[in-house]
Amino acid sequence: MTATSRPSKSRSSTRALPTQLTTAISLYYQCRNVGAKGVCEALADVYYAAVRAFGGSTQGKRDDDLVKEYQDKVAIYNKLVAEAQAAGILWRLD
Repeated sequence: MTATSRPSKSRSSTRALPTQLTTAISLYYQCRNVGAKGVCEALADVYYAAVRAFGGSTQGKRDDDLVKEYQDKVAIYNKLVAEAQAAGILWRLD
């Protein structure tokens, strides 16, 4: 390998990621061409935080810090949605 070459990424390296992280990365990828990209990415953050707080193998052992992180992500998402609606980027549903 030369100084300027990079090691190649194999498909197996992606498979090694936890499912929720892979999903979150996929959600961020889906946001790439969305007009309200910040809102879309904030929703991906909410999903990832919810999986960490409420799903998976730790479901019976809920961590208050993870629940707080989820609640913080929801508040950020709601604020960004309201701002995007006020700017006419997102529709109001009420």
